[in-house]
Amino acid sequence: MGMNEVLILASLVVGEATVAETSERLESHDFGRRVDDGSIYVALQRMAQRGYVRMRKKRIVSADGRPRNVGVYRISNAGRDAVQQFTREAGAVRRLRAAEGHA
Repeated sequence: MGMNEVLILASLVVGEATVAETSERLESHDFGRRVDDGSIYVALQRMAQRGYVRMRKKRIVSADGRPRNVGVYRISNAGRDAVQQFTREAGAVRRLRAAEGHA
């Protein structure tokens, strides 16, 4: 699993979101890089196929007044497990680097 996918999944831990809302969540934290909406959409589709997220359609009225359907995504138990696994592995890397004298 790539860093973008982990960041997206971690943003969904706090609650379900659309692509735009996920983008806003990611931008509100300083990760040192931006994840564009297209990348978020593709990653969510890929993670839905793997069972890490679930998607439902929601009907909204867009800014120009037209009704449209948008996907609303929520993390699944498998997605939560994947975030926890990544967190454990990242912790192990930090401990190894610290043991070698790296910050």
